[in-house]
Amino acid sequence: MGRAKKQKRRGWRKKDGHVGLIAGVMFAAVGMVVGALSSFLTDISAAHASSAQSLKIASLRDPALARAPALSVRGLRDPSLDDRYRRRMVQQPIRQRPKIVIIFDDLGIDKAAFRRVMDLPGPLTFSFLPYANGVAELARDARARGDEIMLHLPMEPMGAVDPGPNALLATMSDAAMLRSLLWNLDQIEGYGGVNNHMGSHLTTDHTAMRLVLTVLKSRNLFFLDSVTTGGSIVEDVGDAVGATVFRRDLFLDAVDSPKAIEAQLLRLEELALENGVAVAICHPRKNTIDVLGPWLTTAPARGFDLAPVSILQAAAANS
Repeated sequence: MGRAKKQKRRGWRKKDGHVGLIAGVMFAAVGMVVGALSSFLTDISAAHASSAQSLKIASLRDPALARAPALSVRGLRDPSLDDRYRRRMVQQPIRQRPKIVIIFDDLGIDKAAFRRVMDLPGPLTFSFLPYANGVAELARDARARGDEIMLHLPMEPMGAVDPGPNALLATMSDAAMLRSLLWNLDQIEGYGGVNNHMGSHLTTDHTAMRLVLTVLKSRNLFFLDSVTTGGSIVEDVGDAVGATVFRRDLFLDAVDSPKAIEAQLLRLEELALENGVAVAICHPRKNTIDVLGPWLTTAPARGFDLAPVSILQAAAANS
């Protein structure tokens, strides 16, 4: 009986040994799985942190570029050179496509330059100097092409630069300024608003701008501030008299070189992506026309809608 009990105990010990071996194997397997899973989760976490850090760095570098890669300068001539940019833009709903307004100033004096601008794809906005010879006919030609027109109203600048005949000057009496203003406004037809030619002095004069904007309001015309000075008070006076006032975002060709113009076009696209609408003013110069032509041709394929200046009124009405 004693021997049987010993054998029985030895038998349980033998069985316990198998159980221990099996349990050890199971624990080892579970440990390997947990270790692999931990390593996998660590890799994911590191990758996520790296991605987040890259996005953070991009955001610090340029908030607009954090949302979308910028178009290279070469891409202005060939949209296929930046497929990522095109794919992102194509994914946007049509109603959300950014709008870009291009306004050509100083039109009317150089007839050949006007014809070169007329050869560019549109829509564009043409702003005519009222004192140019034959300006009414040129304005009709631009309208016949389907483009919108504006009056480029000459105003007194800082310094001794001549703004042209019948310019509005701060030294004028109210009556004299009104006569000059009405003369300018009557030189062309079919336009929806004006922007200032020069005017870095007059757009800082509260009395003068109150008269100008009151008359424009009575004719249902808007004023687009060319912002020739940082001290412009046009928007404040416009609010006071209830006139419609807009402002440009940038000049494309303040520096008359192809590289500078291309850089400004890239900045214009960034502003359009940020704000939905962006407004640029440029001039009928050779470098401007040479650079702008290819850009205008490729802009719609890259997701930007070219728009006339009246889009600003539509945007204001819906805001």
